[in-house]
Amino acid sequence: MNCHRVCALLGKALLVGSLIASVTMASAAQEDNFAKTTGKKLIEYGWDRPSPEYTRDNIRQMEKAPFEGVIMQLPDKGGNVFTVKGWSASEQQLQGQLKVLSSIQWDKFTDNFIAMYAASDMDWYSDADWETVLAKVKFCAKAAKAAGCVGLMLDTEPYGVNPWAYSGQAHAKEYSYTQYAEKVRQRGRQFMEAMQSEMPSLKVLTLHEYSLLYTYSQDPANGSDAAKRAAAFQNMSYGLMLPFLNGMLEAANPGTQLIDGNESSYYYEKPAEFTDAYKVMRQSAKVNVPDELKAKFDEHHRAGNALYPDHLYGLRPERKYISSYMTPQQQNQWFEQNVYYSLKTSDEYVWLYGQHMNWWTGKGLPDGILNAITSAKSKLEKDQPLGFDTADIFQEANAKEQQIYFGGINNLQAPAEGAPRKDNNNIYTHGKFTFLQYAKQGETITINVRAEKVYAQNTQVELHDPDGKLLQTVDIPYDNKPHPVTFIAMQTGIYRLMRTQSFSQRIDVDSSFPGNGFYIKGSGEYLPQPGGKLYFEVPAGVKNFTIDVSTPSKDNNAGVALVNVEGKVIDQQKIAYKKPHTFTGERSDASQSEIWSIDISNANWGVDIKFGDTLMPVVSTNPATLLRKK
Repeated sequence: MNCHRVCALLGKALLVGSLIASVTMASAAQEDNFAKTTGKKLIEYGWDRPSPEYTRDNIRQMEKAPFEGVIMQLPDKGGNVFTVKGWSASEQQLQGQLKVLSSIQWDKFTDNFIAMYAASDMDWYSDADWETVLAKVKFCAKAAKAAGCVGLMLDTEPYGVNPWAYSGQAHAKEYSYTQYAEKVRQRGRQFMEAMQSEMPSLKVLTLHEYSLLYTYSQDPANGSDAAKRAAAFQNMSYGLMLPFLNGMLEAANPGTQLIDGNESSYYYEKPAEFTDAYKVMRQSAKVNVPDELKAKFDEHHRAGNALYPDHLYGLRPERKYISSYMTPQQQNQWFEQNVYYSLKTSDEYVWLYGQHMNWWTGKGLPDGILNAITSAKSKLEKDQPLGFDTADIFQEANAKEQQIYFGGINNLQAPAEGAPRKDNNNIYTHGKFTFLQYAKQGETITINVRAEKVYAQNTQVELHDPDGKLLQTVDIPYDNKPHPVTFIAMQTGIYRLMRTQSFSQRIDVDSSFPGNGFYIKGSGEYLPQPGGKLYFEVPAGVKNFTIDVSTPSKDNNAGVALVNVEGKVIDQQKIAYKKPHTFTGERSDASQSEIWSIDISNANWGVDIKFGDTLMPVVSTNPATLLRKK
């Protein structure tokens, strides 16, 4: 390479470096002004969460990122405050962290936290266990104080044994839920007192909090009856978290804050969702706070929000979400919108959670994500509107998704006749779903939808025509009664009854008209309690096929069998979390189409089903009406 070429490249590199440096300095200046002007702060937390040592050694580089703070994780599982085994050894190993934390030279990151987690092996009724829990909590608070943090983060999602589910507690048969709630409220007071013994007034950022619990008790049948509202928590997975939070609130010192991190805002698509959530966090959720603590709730409780860029940028590997059908520019607009409104509708804090990116090394950061944050903050600082609307973006992305996702349904046809379903009504879908229904032009079709309560929220279903056009939206109450969705087909083809809500609800969909079934191209999520049969077609010409069956979470299990057209069990397995099974079907004579089934029994929650490529991804609880391949 000649000298002129080398000099030119060096000059270009220096120019790029100086531009990056100038952008970084300008960004840092904006961050300082943003927090001072708006009082709002963006906090980083994710799979790249740093240790105290990493933070100490890299803080100058870290503070170039567009945040006002970071959540650090102690080594040796020091933040697992509900895990009591092995604390004596861990405590000795962790003592050196105090010196490391006290040596961090913060500048731009003014609001920092130490992480605590709810993975548990403790017994709420064991004073010995709680002596250890409180020692761990005090150490975390001592660590936060040493680092000059503003407080502690508590992730209440149990990555392991669930401390919040009453039915799984050690003494559930001995003590009622009410008795447990009293004990847990006591522990909540002790928990707060332990933190405040090191930091008399601190901020506790809780990722799941009162806003999540609000959804548990919003059953109109409970009305203003406090006893009925309390009873609604007994069978919920986070049922004991309410008395724990109330206990923390009860013990809060002047100046201490409990911040609702509103993890649900990960998935918000509309500005109104942020506004509505703020009202829930500051007002509506107070319905679950005892009357004697309502004034303390107003004094100490604050509203926060969350950002999940992996979801908004299509980086989640498990399946395609709506962002996967957006252009990079559209993804950036969605993210900028959510940065803008999450900060605008928080009292102070928004935390950003990333899994497939590293903010400290720059690895995996989507193009444009930095500009999106900078732009949103700049507009808020100047009290300017966002300046654009994402409604058309979602409409376009939904259209793309439907075009790609439903491309294969044109290869399906209805049987000549239908028939009512015979029993087999204990298999429910529970999340988002698509139910296909063939109809001839001019035909009147009725699809019955029945929702059984998991959450006290109505289920909303949308009916789309064969071209994907929305025809009607229907609210289904959770009264466990069939509600008809009736339409007159304006064209011949396959109509789609869809649910886009993500919260769980046991939903049964049934039609006696020929040509229907659940479309599970990605995967099908079912709540077969206690169980039943899902029928599917093995088309003519298919000799071999596979079906993957799994369960979605730790405590789930079910018996699953693959049954052939003659009713013979081909394979039978007990499916548990992290123990999925691939069922294999073989046919020596594949000249004819056959209807096989997946038989599910003794399921305590969900079962996920995914078909191999040789099968059409359609299942039905009624073999007589099942859609078939042309």
